Amino acid sequence: RTVTGPIVLALGAAAKVAVDFEKAMAGVQAVSGFAARDMATLSAAAQELGRSTQLTATEAAGLQTELAKLGFDPEQILQMQDATASLSIAFGVDLASAASRVGSTLRVFNIDAEETTRVADVMATAFGSTALDSESLAEGIAKVGPIANSLGIDLETTTAILGQLAN
Repeated sequence: RTVTGPIVLALGAAAKVAVDFEKAMAGVQAVSGFAARDMATLSAAAQELGRSTQLTATEAAGLQTELAKLGFDPEQILQMQDATASLSIAFGVDLASAASRVGSTLRVFNIDAEETTRVADVMATAFGSTALDSESLAEGIAKVGPIANSLGIDLETTTAILGQLAN
């Protein structure tokens, strides 16, 4: 009797996790319209991120949703996932927010998805060495990034200037 209760609770919790994950992946599908084979690949990648980090597979699906909203294709999302997750973990930023901010920055500066590690490193340096946090950097990039990019000022310089202003 006493063993049955915890087992039932554990099974119920596991079922909820599975349902939440499936719901999150349905959100990725709804936003993206990706083909079934791409969704299967993204689902497997989200599950692997959930197994290999402190993040959950459902949080990884949130990352995928945010990047799909920004128009990234499945291959690009897969390229961006690890660096974005590392940034999220290192600075305690919600994974979906980190994805949105990294993805937006890539778009503003016309940087390829394969350079996500570079972008995440720039952000991490800014968070660790200036008064900038994720939200203030995102706001700054949204406001001055397009102008900086049009003037040929790169992400690193723009971020350094924003960091000095924040200080």
